[in-house]
Amino acid sequence: MSDAPPPARRRSRHVPAAALALVGLAALGTGGVLLTGELTREPTRAELAAAAERETHERWRLRPVGEVFPAEVPYGDAADGSVKPIARRVGIASAASCAEALDTDAARALAAHGCRTVLRATYVDATGTQVTTVGLVPLRDADAGRTAVREMSGREREGLRAVGFPETASAPFTDATRQAFVAGGTGRYLLLQTSGWLDDRPALPPEAVVSRFGHGSAVLAALSAFLGDPAASVCEAERVAC
Repeated sequence: MSDAPPPARRRSRHVPAAALALVGLAALGTGGVLLTGELTREPTRAELAAAAERETHERWRLRPVGEVFPAEVPYGDAADGSVKPIARRVGIASAASCAEALDTDAARALAAHGCRTVLRATYVDATGTQVTTVGLVPLRDADAGRTAVREMSGREREGLRAVGFPETASAPFTDATRQAFVAGGTGRYLLLQTSGWLDDRPALPPEAVVSRFGHGSAVLAALSAFLGDPAASVCEAERVAC
């Protein structure tokens, strides 16, 4: 039988559960403070600018189509204090491909700039004798938009296909009755206008036509203003995060 002393016991390395719990709570509290601070802080100027750019770039898709194309647009002069006449929207067409919504050569030219989709709506003037279809064409970027405006300007009648809606005053409006064509734009958006008469009025020379359709020009201007203006309170806009 050995007289050697028994081996010394190893000291336990277990940390008490209570101590672990305190460490975990401390870490959780620190992380919660950091997360809360991140979620509640005001967005920086750079973040606001980036969010505004994203929202403007996708505004045609983010906003309701009835907001993109206003139901009523005042036009003309009211210098004598009278109420301006109103162009009224009679219909919004389903989104169409560029090949469907544009004349062949226009669709081919715009394909090089990223044309994929065209939104169109039709308006009738206050007299019920003039009609305009406007088109919104999102392109690849602002450079493509500027180039497209130059390429589409100067056309006489062809470019945007007319949309006449059944059981409305615009029903007789077809490609064959188009009288005027206008191209404009803002940023990446190419904006197109094609106008005509709803009666049997004979066609006029191109140089005499565009100024006759003031209601169409007003609608195009309203569309440009909506798409080009910076979003108000952009961080609250749907699907846009700062």
